[in-house]
Amino acid sequence: MSRALLIGAIGLSLSPSASALNVEGLEPPDAELLRTSLQQLEPLITARKPDGTANLLAWEELYQPLSPAQQAFLDEFRALKAEALGATSHYFGEVAAIQDLVAVGPQQIVKDGIPSPLDPQFLPREVHQAYLAMMDAMEQELGRRLLVESGYRSPAYQLYLFLFYLPTHEHSVRETN
Repeated sequence: MSRALLIGAIGLSLSPSASALNVEGLEPPDAELLRTSLQQLEPLITARKPDGTANLLAWEELYQPLSPAQQAFLDEFRALKAEALGATSHYFGEVAAIQDLVAVGPQQIVKDGIPSPLDPQFLPREVHQAYLAMMDAMEQELGRRLLVESGYRSPAYQLYLFLFYLPTHEHSVRETN
């Protein structure tokens, strides 16, 4: 089945530039482009994870280490219509990055009796205030603290994570979603 016929058959509403992506499973050249893109991005993400700033990645920073072909490949994902893939939340840059963020932590969790630090996290200021109130109440009532293991992620970092997990779902955009 041709790409155009496949896309028409599954009823996706894609922009013309995104119509080349097979959302059921990337074609081998696209899978290779994904592999090389992730390889180029790995040093950037690795360098920014320890202080939590990977979660705050801007589009310009995500695109900087990539070739024009790799940048165009990411643009194809950004052009996908989330609702056409069955998504119920925003991703792929549909929402502007939040500017007023507060760092949470430092935090640690005990796993198998061994204290382990959690990656730094960020929350929007109003969410952080609610988190602190909930944590104080929980600590007073139950003697336990709330931890944040997954906070704010910028649209650019969310796209990176989506691409990172594509291979674990046999390169299926729909399944990864």
